[in-house]
Amino acid sequence: MRTLILLLIVVGMTTTVRAEDKFVTAAKKFLSTLDAKAKEKCMFGYNDNERYNWNFVPMARKGATFHDLNDQQKNDLLDLLKVFLSEQGYDKATTVS
Repeated sequence: MRTLILLLIVVGMTTTVRAEDKFVTAAKKFLSTLDAKAKEKCMFGYNDNERYNWNFVPMARKGATFHDLNDQQKNDLLDLLKVFLSEQGYDKATTVS
């Protein structure tokens, strides 16, 4: 029984590392397409108040918009969303009009 539990823990840790690798790889790929000015608009520090600026109404924001990105950046951003969202969430995010 102890061996089975240990095996499950090791498999779980390996799966977690692989999942994290997907997230990190997709994020780095997207960020690598941005110049310094675009990175500044797309990245905020953990303690930045902008990360709390979640609203569903039109309003001024500090960040970049999807329309600010070129085609390659848009594709890489969509790939990043695909990694983080469920299939249903991705479909909803990409079909909003």
